[in-house]
Amino acid sequence: MRTVLYLGNRFQALYETRHKPRRVWQHQGPLAEMDVSQIKARHVLITADLIEEEFRLEHIPHLMGPDHRALVARKRRQIFQDEPFVNVTPLGRESQGRRDDLLLFSAIRDSGAFNRCLKKLAEQEIDVQGIWSLPRLSQGWFKAFPKFPEGLWVWVYTTGDRVALRQSYCRDGKLLFSRMSMVTETDLTREAAEEMDRTYRYLVRLLRIATDQDLKVNVVCTSEFVPVFQELAGEIPRFDLRPMDLSEYASKLGWRADPKRVSVPDLAAANLGRRWLLVSHYQNHWQRRFQRQRRLRLALYATTGAMLLASGSYGGYAWLEGRLLKQEIQRLQRQKTTFEKLQKQQPETASIQGYDPWQIETAMALKQQFDTRRIDPEKLLAPISEALAKNPELTLKSLEWQRPQFQEEEMAADSFDDRSIEMTLRLRVSEVSQGHLQQAMAEIHRFVGQLEKMPGIETAIIIKSPLPLNPESIVSGEMGTQASYHQDATFIVKVLFGEGNGID
Repeated sequence: MRTVLYLGNRFQALYETRHKPRRVWQHQGPLAEMDVSQIKARHVLITADLIEEEFRLEHIPHLMGPDHRALVARKRRQIFQDEPFVNVTPLGRESQGRRDDLLLFSAIRDSGAFNRCLKKLAEQEIDVQGIWSLPRLSQGWFKAFPKFPEGLWVWVYTTGDRVALRQSYCRDGKLLFSRMSMVTETDLTREAAEEMDRTYRYLVRLLRIATDQDLKVNVVCTSEFVPVFQELAGEIPRFDLRPMDLSEYASKLGWRADPKRVSVPDLAAANLGRRWLLVSHYQNHWQRRFQRQRRLRLALYATTGAMLLASGSYGGYAWLEGRLLKQEIQRLQRQKTTFEKLQKQQPETASIQGYDPWQIETAMALKQQFDTRRIDPEKLLAPISEALAKNPELTLKSLEWQRPQFQEEEMAADSFDDRSIEMTLRLRVSEVSQGHLQQAMAEIHRFVGQLEKMPGIETAIIIKSPLPLNPESIVSGEMGTQASYHQDATFIVKVLFGEGNGID
C-alpha cells in the first residue's frame, strides 16, 4: 500500500492506495495553513498541483555526451537560476531545419509555502519518497483517447473556494506545455474564456501552432460545469470546444469506483498508486534519507538472493556428487559379486591366469572362449600349473591362446593337427638383482624343459627375454649402475599343445 499526499494551493488530501484510492484526510484552505500533524503516515508520495509550476519548451543544438549535459545544465541555470525543484525531459528532435533537440523544462518557482510544507514533514519524521507533478501524471491519460493526438486539454475542478483550470497542450501524446489558473465560480464563463485565449496566444507565439484552423480543446469537468462549457462552445472563436463529463473520462481510464464521485485529485492518486518505478519528478534534499534506505534495502535483498543461489547451487552439486559416488559403489559391488561367482565356477582358471580380481570383463571373455571351442580348462592348464608349482620363483602375468599359424607346406604334412593350440605365457622373475640375470635365465630354461616333458605339449620355446643369454654363458648382464638396483625380469614363452590337450 502506498500513501499519496495531494498538495494544491487551496486543497490538500491524503490517500491510501491499496486496491483503489481512499481519502483518509483532507484540508480545505491555503497550503501554508495545512496542519501536518494530522497526517498519520511514515512515507508519502507527493502529487504537486500548484499554480507556481512553470513549463518551458526549449530548442538546443543536437549534441552528445558531456557537451550535451553541459549545455542542458547551462540552459537550466539560465531559465530557473537556483530553483531546487527542476526537471528536464527530452522530447526528441525537430523534424525539419537544423533538427535541434527539444527539451521540456519544468520547475516549481517561488513556492515558499511548498518548501515550508516539506520542512514540516521532515520535522514530523515523514519520509517524502517522491514528488510528482500532476501535469506529468496526466500525460499518461492522453493515451486513453487516441482520436485526439494533438490539442489542448482543460481540467476544470473545484479546489477549496475556487475553481481550478489546468490547461495542458499535447502533441503526439507528449506534454509540451501546462499552466494552471484560479477562477471564481460566479464568473466562470468569462474568466475561463480569458484564460484559454491567453493560453492560445502563448501557443501561437512559442510553439507556432497553426492559426488557419480552430484549436481542438477537450474540456474535462464535473457534471455541474458541463452545461457552462456547452454554452461557451459556440461563443469563443478559434476554439473547437468539446466538453466531457469527468465521470465518463474516469470510466475510459479504467476507474473502478463510483465515477460520479470521482475528482481530479482522486485520479492522480490512483495513477500514482499503480506505478511500479518510484522515479521522482523533482529531486530534493528531503528525499536523500529515503533514497539511502532504499539503496540499503536493495543491497540487502541482492546479497540475500546471491547467498540463497550459492547455497542452492552447492547443495545441488553435493547431491549430484553423492549420487554418482553411490552409483559407482553399487557398480563395484556388482562386479565383485560377478567375479566371485566366476571364481567358484572356474577356480583354477581364475588363479592360473593371474588376472586382477576386478578385471571381470577379461575373465568373462576367456571363459566364453573356452565354452565356444569346447575346451576343458582344467585339462588344458594342468601342465602349466604343475610346472609353475615346481618353480615358485616364477609368476604368471598373463596367458593368451590361439590356433597356430602354419605355413602351407606344414599344413600339407601329416604333423598338422586341427586340434593344436598355441599358448603364449608372460612370466616374471621377481627381484632380479645386479649380476643374477644368468640365474633367472637358468630358472626359465628349467621351466621350459619341464613343460616339454608334460603330456600333451609338443614344444615350448622362449621367444623373448631381457637379454639374449643362455644358461651356459659366462657373461653376467648388468641391470643397472647401482649395486642396490633391483628389477623384475620378464620372459615370454610360447607353448604348442598337441593331442591330449583337452580339446574335443
